[in-house]
Amino acid sequence: MLEASSIDDEDGEDFDDKILRLVLAALAGKDIERATRQAEESIIEAKAKLEAEEANIDAMLGSMDGAEYVGPRAPKLPPVVRSMDPREFTLAALKSLGADITPQKGGLYLVEENGGREWIRFDETKGERRATLYAPDSAAFSRLVGKMIATGVHLQSALALAVEVEALCEQYWRALQIGKPNVLSDDEMTAILEKFKSYNAQAG
Repeated sequence: MLEASSIDDEDGEDFDDKILRLVLAALAGKDIERATRQAEESIIEAKAKLEAEEANIDAMLGSMDGAEYVGPRAPKLPPVVRSMDPREFTLAALKSLGADITPQKGGLYLVEENGGREWIRFDETKGERRATLYAPDSAAFSRLVGKMIATGVHLQSALALAVEVEALCEQYWRALQIGKPNVLSDDEMTAILEKFKSYNAQAG
């Protein structure tokens, strides 16, 4: 009876009113057992009708069981692969800015630039505490990244590389017009790159 307490009877009488009527009938000496049995049968019948209606709705519209969100999904991006770690970037960036770097004991580096000297380190747990820490999110590292962006060196290098790749793609496309070109092996490419190092010097 309690499971279907929210179901109204067909005559519009709700569950609380029905209980109140039964109590009053008991006080008046009426056959409460018979009235209670009729009320239970009425509630069971109403519950069966409700379940039948739900089954009809599911048959027409489809059940919501197991329904999941089928909207746009977030793309699965590949993990970021960096060309160099923070230590390599810091040393290369400082050198490109004109600093002289000398490795020292204990993981320290002496950086000399414009007459100034600075001891730097990369390990947060080791090394001289007075040495400047260059690590991701550190103030010194962020300043260095800002300097590199301001110089535009990386943009110039990226543009030069893009132009070179575009030229190679054009050459390969033109070669395909007359047949399948022979692709050099890794050893052949290594030998050519080694010879190409002195290309500009010979041209000059």
